[in-house]
Amino acid sequence: MIRRYTYVTKKSHAQGCRENRKITELTAEMNQRKAKLKKEVGRRKEADELLEAGKQECLQELAGGIAHDFNNLMTVVLGSITLSRILIDEEHDAQEVLDEAEKAVKEARSLTMQLLTFARGGYPVKTGQEPDQPIEDDVALAINGSDAKRSTGSGGGAAFQVDIPPSPSRGPAAAATPGAETQPPNRKRILVMDDDVQVLKTVGNMLSQMGYDVVLAADGEEAIDIYREALNEGKGFAAVIMDLTVPGGMGGLETLQHLQAIDPGVKAIVSSGYSDEMAMKDYWKWGFKGMVPKPYTVKELSDVL
Repeated sequence: MIRRYTYVTKKSHAQGCRENRKITELTAEMNQRKAKLKKEVGRRKEADELLEAGKQECLQELAGGIAHDFNNLMTVVLGSITLSRILIDEEHDAQEVLDEAEKAVKEARSLTMQLLTFARGGYPVKTGQEPDQPIEDDVALAINGSDAKRSTGSGGGAAFQVDIPPSPSRGPAAAATPGAETQPPNRKRILVMDDDVQVLKTVGNMLSQMGYDVVLAADGEEAIDIYREALNEGKGFAAVIMDLTVPGGMGGLETLQHLQAIDPGVKAIVSSGYSDEMAMKDYWKWGFKGMVPKPYTVKELSDVL
């Protein structure tokens, strides 16, 4: 006959306390490691976010610089095209070629505007829209609406309203001929400040064709000296067109402050390839009387003046 016995060992009170203490210590250590791990994850996440923000900032600066330089080049091209249309005969065969070239440059201008708006996180300048832009907006909304699936998102009940107010500058008037885009302003004097030599030359030619006497300045310091000297000689300027940004030199904002100290009644117009700058969006708040984003046509420059 085989007998089976079961032995139950009872722990002493001291041994039980020691084991409870070990469990408490292990729990505390686990919590510490958990907190340390959480902190490390947060640190790495923050580092990744900073790295991503740095990449985005570099991308924005690069996109803005490219758009600015490209707009300067297009100012020369578009200005020369519209100037050529005025200089040649209205019935010349080249008019049609120039029309197509002007349309292409304006499309490129729209692309650089989008590049500045979306890449740099800016806001579009409130100017007269290109004729095709409202159509593009309507088509985009229509396609988005037709592709949307019911009950797949949080857009239920969303409505879009597109307002297209009549432009006071446009009416049912007959189309203007290329040679009749500007009116001679009785030889008023205009001072132009821009660090780009090609832009200076092109804008100078545009203004001369419009009937203005033009004086050119390569930076803010030169513009201030010219303006002061002209004012002392009693040959003031009807307006000053200034580039907003001059790398390594005095730009439009600082130049305007000096000009206002010389002549509080100075009529300054700001121009820039950075069309999303605050000084371009709200130019009147900065003391400017007008704004003309690059690139621009002879007609657009004439309208601002």
